[in-house]
Amino acid sequence: MNIIDAHAHIGYFGGFFNVGISADELVRQMDEYNIEKAVLCALNNEDTKAAVRKYPGRFVGLAWVNPWDGAKAVEEARRYIETEGFKGIKLHPLLHAFVANDDVVYPIAEAASKMQVPLFIHSGHPPFSLPWSIAQLAEFFPDVKMVMIHMGHGHGGYISRWLSTWPGNIQTYTWKPPACRCTRKSRKATRTSAMIGSCSGQMPPFIILL
Repeated sequence: MNIIDAHAHIGYFGGFFNVGISADELVRQMDEYNIEKAVLCALNNEDTKAAVRKYPGRFVGLAWVNPWDGAKAVEEARRYIETEGFKGIKLHPLLHAFVANDDVVYPIAEAASKMQVPLFIHSGHPPFSLPWSIAQLAEFFPDVKMVMIHMGHGHGGYISRWLSTWPGNIQTYTWKPPACRCTRKSRKATRTSAMIGSCSGQMPPFIILL
């Protein structure tokens, strides 16, 4: 069975726990747990580019941009996708203080539509990244595939209640136990729309693979 990690980070994020992981450490971890490849992002897109080049075939790059940067963010995403072969765009509403359905995100979504690449969007932390705002963005841009990272964290109730009626272009991925329970509860609705990601640097893969 091929295992693909739907969302992995490299880099060091500081804070109380000072979590982080390098590309080399991540590949060793992937080898240990028979993970074929990972969808990868970093706050500095150059770090992702270096990792993709160093380990061809192991990483699928995402361009991580800040919508508040406006045209600069759109151009940065376009450059890494068209020049470096990245396969999608990562947004982090909590980190950059925006709501997913705000019009500041529209140029990014429009660019994703034109390039036919998915949007990966962090979810779960109020007030910026609650699941309903991502679902509404998916309604606004029905031709853009969207991935709700973390499946709402502790707000899995949104997922359990509404996933079967949400837009067909939205997918979810989970690594936290509450969201895993929600996935099982909504098995019928999530049969073709749920993925598993490690959020590398946060916890070892063996917990995800249990």
